[in-house]
Amino acid sequence: MEKTEKSNLQSQKSIYKYNLCLIVTILTLFSCSNEITETTYKYNSDEYHEKIREFRTSFNEAKEIASLLYFEKNPNATEYNFSLNFILGDYYIFCDSNCLYNLKTTQYFLKGIWVNGKTGKAIYKNTDKYVKIHLDIPYTNLNSYSGTIKKSE
Repeated sequence: MEKTEKSNLQSQKSIYKYNLCLIVTILTLFSCSNEITETTYKYNSDEYHEKIREFRTSFNEAKEIASLLYFEKNPNATEYNFSLNFILGDYYIFCDSNCLYNLKTTQYFLKGIWVNGKTGKAIYKNTDKYVKIHLDIPYTNLNSYSGTIKKSE
């Protein structure tokens, strides 16, 4: 009887270890990532120009909308320095001078003002989400748009 109980106990331990390994594996496979996999359209590419044709909000309108939100959030600011490197899905992503792009990992962190090209609605996102995108360095007016908008009195 003792051998049977020992055998059952060892069997239960084996099942417990197996279940634990299975749970860890499943959690690892389905763990949340901060990477966003939505389609990106690099500034001034053919795909970018095709995408903005779908939008009701032009690039110039989007810049103005983004600057209004920026000055609303930063009432003491006198100018808004920003850049646009790509469109993400239906959003123009405007980042200020604090853009975070890691050339080695190609992670572009999505903090900034997002303007929906279809609705014109703007939101500020302070997020740790990122997209993986290869951007050409140095930035030029061919692969990135940088601008400054002064606050109107």
